[in-house]
This record gives sequence, C-alpha cells and structure tokens, in this order.
Amino acid sequence: MSNENIELDNLELDPELAAVMPDELTSLKQRADLLGISYSANVTLKTLKAKVLAAQKDEQFNVVSDDADNEQINKSLELQRLRDENFALVRVIIAPMCPTKRELQGDIYSVSNSVLGTVKKYIPYNIEWHVPVFLLKMLRQKELQTFVTVKDSQGRSTRKPKIIPAFQITELPPLTADELEDLKKSQLLRQAAEA
Repeated sequence: MSNENIELDNLELDPELAAVMPDELTSLKQRADLLGISYSANVTLKTLKAKVLAAQKDEQFNVVSDDADNEQINKSLELQRLRDENFALVRVIIAPMCPTKRELQGDIYSVSNSVLGTVKKYIPYNIEWHVPVFLLKMLRQKELQTFVTVKDSQGRSTRKPKIIPAFQITELPPLTADELEDLKKSQLLRQAAEA
C-alpha cells in the first residue's frame, strides 16, 4: 500500500503559514503555546490534542470586551468552524480508476495543511465507507493519465494520452435513524458472537 501525502491550499491560508508545514505534534505545541496551555516535554499527540480542544472550547465561552481578545476569539471560532466543516464524515463508495490499484482492497491516504493539521486514513475500495470531507476533497482533485487507441484520418491506430479522475466517487446519503439502529443491533450481535 502506498502512502500519499498532498497539501490542500484552498482553505484561506496565510501564504507564510502554508510555506512551512510542521508535523501535527509541532503544530499542536505551537497552538498550545498560543493558548497558554502547559505541557510536558514528552507529551503525546493524543494528550496534547485533548488539552488543546478543551482549551478552545473553553475559549469560545469566555468572551472578553477587549478588541484584541475579541479578534483572537473570532479567529479561534473561525478555525473551529473550519475544523468542524472539514472533519465531518461523508458516506461514500470509492473505486480506483488506476489499473494498478484496482486489485487492492484499499489504501492509506494522508492530507495536511497548517490550519487543520494532518488527516491520515485507510480507505477501502468498492464498499460503503465514511471519509472526512478534507480527505474527500483531495481524492476528488487527483487525476491520472491513461492512453487510449484511436484511428487517425488514414485509418492507422495511434495511442493518445487522456487525463481522467483517479477515483470514481459515489456520494451516498447519510444513514437514517432506522439504518443506524439496524447497524447498532448487528454490531451488538457480532460482539456477542465473538465473546
């Protein structure tokens, strides 16, 4: 399986921030420093992420009348809105169009930017799956080059390049309450059978 990493720059980023892309832990440490969160030198990604999210939620409710603080709060709220919008899950079926990937069961994809950090997910092919919007945007942008045989004006066969989308993406409607209930029951039955 290949690990593909693509940066999306269509999310209103400061060009200086987009030029330097830290890893997720470094990015979270910088965010924690801005929010005044203390952390140990050997903090784990999971722990720091939880502290930063908790502080950001608290910050949304602590409104201060100072203009600089209001600007910081508005920026924080905008960042949270972007995160919520881009990490929302969409139910899709993804089929690779590349002949070399058609026989794979799935692949790991990664996408990152300085605002949202890194999203890295395994995506199985040809089955229903929930994928973050951020990752889905990257998959929709991917293209591949194939060659098709065409006849020219004299009847000779020639190969011409053709650019096509790398994936056939079928977006499905969200699960209904009944479907969620059925899924919950089947998961409970599966857990009981495994125990």
